[in-house]
Amino acid sequence: MTPDSIEPASIDLDESLRRVEAGGIPLLAKRRLEETRQAGAFTSDLSVADFALCHQLGLSPLSQVMGTCIYQIGYQPLGAGMYGEIGELRTLTQAWNQARDRAFARLAEEAQCVGANAVVGVEVKSSVGNWGETTGYGSIEYVITGTAVARDHAAAKHTAKHTASQAPVITELTVADYAKLLAAGIEPVGIVAWTSVFFVSLLNIQAERPMFGGSSFQNYEYQEVTQCFYGARERVTGQLGTQAQALGASGIVGVRIAHTISTQRVGGGVGQPERTGLIASFSALGTAVLDHGAEIPNAPQPTIDLST
Repeated sequence: MTPDSIEPASIDLDESLRRVEAGGIPLLAKRRLEETRQAGAFTSDLSVADFALCHQLGLSPLSQVMGTCIYQIGYQPLGAGMYGEIGELRTLTQAWNQARDRAFARLAEEAQCVGANAVVGVEVKSSVGNWGETTGYGSIEYVITGTAVARDHAAAKHTAKHTASQAPVITELTVADYAKLLAAGIEPVGIVAWTSVFFVSLLNIQAERPMFGGSSFQNYEYQEVTQCFYGARERVTGQLGTQAQALGASGIVGVRIAHTISTQRVGGGVGQPERTGLIASFSALGTAVLDHGAEIPNAPQPTIDLST
């Protein structure tokens, strides 16, 4: 049976939904990937230059893989101290992190299905749906794609023993950056990422706004909003450090930082107040690496000594 011959009707839909609910991939995707592995022909989203570089590195492309998650944001009540002060919106923070983690877990599962050691050329796309589209606070959409690769013996001899399970190593690096790390004797060991969402009531900001002596027409800082971003950033950087330590990494590279700010209404419902405020979101995603002291492969050698 070829991947094109897989019939959706032959799939146990209830079992497939149970797998998705548990954070896995649908049975149809799992079967297609397993048959792609048996067929031997690979698919990828690599450019010609990236494919040639993978060949030089001893990386054999196996299959284009994907991880995705569409996640509804649940009800966010106003917690204690959030009626006029700054606080983290834990429901929103949790939704962003769970959606991303599920998408990356599915990417890793697809890579395992084809027997990969790593996933390279990973591209991460995320968006949030209209908050009025659902009964909750909207939806989060994550789509992550990349190419699963296998490493030959020459490349694998520099691999660090980063996990007992030897799950595929996922990075957010380009193939070129991945090659530069390997050439420097540094091993990527996994993705680290976190999102934190903070809230400050507009009532608090307006109360602090200068209103007399013509000062309302002067430049001044929204100190509460600044504090929002600092609070979110500290939470994010702390989580990234914890994740890197759990992977046994010596550092994090290629970190991408994103932040947004918007006005939203939070709270409401039976017995709950509703407040309009500014929501500050801070996200960071990078690749944890380990400099394990291995001999640098193909280290450059000087041809002319200029020291004298």
